[in-house]
Amino acid sequence: MKKNPLIVVITYNRPKSLQRLLSFISSAQYNDTKIDIVISIDYQDSDNHEEVIEISNNFIWNQGNKKVIVHDINLGLRKHVISCGNLVGDYDSLIMLEDDLVVSPYFYLYAQEALTFYSNDDKIAGISLYSHVHNYCSDLPFSTIPDSYDVYFLQIAASWGQAWTKLQWTKFYEWYSQNPSMLDTDNIPTKIKRWPESSWVKYFIKYLVTTDRYFVYPKISYTSNMSDPGTHHKNKEYTYSVPFFFKLNSINSKMTELKNSFNVYDSYFEPEVKSISNLILSNKTIEVSTIDIYGIKDLSFYKGKYVISSKKLLRNNPLQSFGVDLKPAILNVFYGISGDVLHLAKAEDFDQSVKLDLTESDWDYYYGKKRIRDYVRILLIKIRKKYIG
Repeated sequence: MKKNPLIVVITYNRPKSLQRLLSFISSAQYNDTKIDIVISIDYQDSDNHEEVIEISNNFIWNQGNKKVIVHDINLGLRKHVISCGNLVGDYDSLIMLEDDLVVSPYFYLYAQEALTFYSNDDKIAGISLYSHVHNYCSDLPFSTIPDSYDVYFLQIAASWGQAWTKLQWTKFYEWYSQNPSMLDTDNIPTKIKRWPESSWVKYFIKYLVTTDRYFVYPKISYTSNMSDPGTHHKNKEYTYSVPFFFKLNSINSKMTELKNSFNVYDSYFEPEVKSISNLILSNKTIEVSTIDIYGIKDLSFYKGKYVISSKKLLRNNPLQSFGVDLKPAILNVFYGISGDVLHLAKAEDFDQSVKLDLTESDWDYYYGKKRIRDYVRILLIKIRKKYIG
């Protein structure tokens, strides 16, 4: 069994993206010369496909062995990722990178450190190299509670740079083989359930939720998503481009066990009540079952139980209400900041519709106040770009 994590690069038909990622990988720091890399190429009948093969074959890797896998049929993204995950068989662990990423010079050293630290924790199902600043379920910004650690925990599988030990991947794959479909009874965001069947991530998220496991995320990213057009989106965008480590004063990250952290979040990017229950309310006789700050949860899963939500109340009888003057929003509950945005009430006391339309106060809270002239300026820029060039 090979000790150092295998690097697996997943690519399809984006030669420029692949060339860019490989150049970043080449420039990274490594503490050993016994590191293997695999470049796995899904099939497409195109000139781009041939160029991807040429780039892969010409790539020089001095850290260890290089292997290029060229598939002779099109697997599609989900099957391709699963096949690449199964390459962990001859290794203790594996780092997976899709070709639309760039990596920090320290991505490999961090992955090694995190894989070792969490290797014996059965609640950890994988290591992320990416750090979220955007909640893609609600399409709003996401931030963690400031604390003294460099990591947080999230029931969202990482897909923009991730690592698994052999045991972590094997447990997922065994579960995945027995759970081939999404169900209405799965308590995960509807948006995720509706992702196309080419998505492997939604199945990993279901695995995390149903087995009560988490990914470990760094608070500052070691990868960034370049959002090149591909399988799941056709146009360039910058929503998921994030700052990532360029220079570290120390390689060692301050990690903590899941049980000791209050920065634990569910598949909606909401704080897990079980990790912050002693911080939520001064009235300890009330047990809160879930938190719904973004207002997109299906609260029917919590009928008869108390929740904290930003959804509209059907009856104006909350036990307590909070404002959103502090960031992140959960701090307003911790400090008992009064207001009329977040409410503590029974799940059935809330309007069950998903809160997706931003109010003016929502916009101000997450993005800052915009004046009419700002909207006019944005519109003019778009018109000029489209019609004038």
